[in-house]
Amino acid sequence: AAASAHPAARVVVAAHLGGHPLLADLLVQRVEEAEEGRVAVNCDCCLYRVPLRGFEHRYAQAQDSDAAHGLRGAWREHAHGHAHGHTQVPQDDGAREPAPAHLDRVWRRGPTHEQHGTQDHRHEHCHHSDGEPVSAPGTLLQRYGLPPDEIERLSLARLERRLGDRLRVPPAARDVALRMLYAAGDADLVDALRISDDAAAAGLRALAAGAPLVADVKMVAVALDRRRAQQLGVPVLCAIDDPRVQREAQETGRPRAAVAIRRLVRRAPRGIYVVGNAPTALLQLLDLVDTGAARPALVIATPLGFVAATEAKDELAARAVPFITVLGTRGGSAVAAAAANALLRIATRGLAAAEEVHISLPDAGDH
Repeated sequence: AAASAHPAARVVVAAHLGGHPLLADLLVQRVEEAEEGRVAVNCDCCLYRVPLRGFEHRYAQAQDSDAAHGLRGAWREHAHGHAHGHTQVPQDDGAREPAPAHLDRVWRRGPTHEQHGTQDHRHEHCHHSDGEPVSAPGTLLQRYGLPPDEIERLSLARLERRLGDRLRVPPAARDVALRMLYAAGDADLVDALRISDDAAAAGLRALAAGAPLVADVKMVAVALDRRRAQQLGVPVLCAIDDPRVQREAQETGRPRAAVAIRRLVRRAPRGIYVVGNAPTALLQLLDLVDTGAARPALVIATPLGFVAATEAKDELAARAVPFITVLGTRGGSAVAAAAANALLRIATRGLAAAEEVHISLPDAGDH
């Protein structure tokens, strides 16, 4: 019937495929996509399953290789004996790295993406200029945006690649350091990063014991992971907006952040102090450490600026308290909060593991 209706077309009829293990795998894959609410299509170029985002206007149309996965600069090379066009993405430093995870997903029992890339194969559609970036369809968000977990995974992979062997911190603090650099968006900040040998362990013990997280300013306090803190029974304290603090600062002429820290030390002398903005808060805390009024479990201090910030962090690094800091003028609230949140993430993973095997986390004095 098809041949009669379309005499100019060549109609080829194949035998029924019959039972095949890949069909069962394909059915399972589609059911999983439906259960998870994912909408995906096969990539025009490589036929791998990718999100539909950016392809909507071409859904069910013939494949013609114009799709770029919604990624900037998706790389294509010549068709004859070429490496597969999507396996690498050019970076701003000229290097190449593996493409995002969805490009590496293959049908079960199928070849790996790397194996596919090394096969001598050709696509009629791939005769493009070698090394030319391909424009992507859709809006800017569709072209450049990725799911949050994919952004994080890809960002950390790029960060680690750029760092090479420059990240020299205690092994227990590696994830903390990476999260700080990620928050700063600056791999070169690694040269200013200083983490004491006992910092990660001290912070985790304190969190397990419910020690408060004490923030110098609201910007730090709101950036802390409250959900994980609540799981651990860890309060988040910040007094910068306390009317009593404001009144005392006005009456005495002392910096408001310093007054706030002084008040909070009375409530939480052994807390975890997270100072991301105010050098004066760190200086006040260290004065109280010197007098014995404060014995913080951990000091995370990354205040930034050109007045007193460098000096305050140098003074911290010279003291016998567990600390995490960034020397010099750089840092900021996001960097400090990232360090604290990394510890919270590790601590809650430990809590979940402990509950699963019905054991309790150690008290602050157990080490």
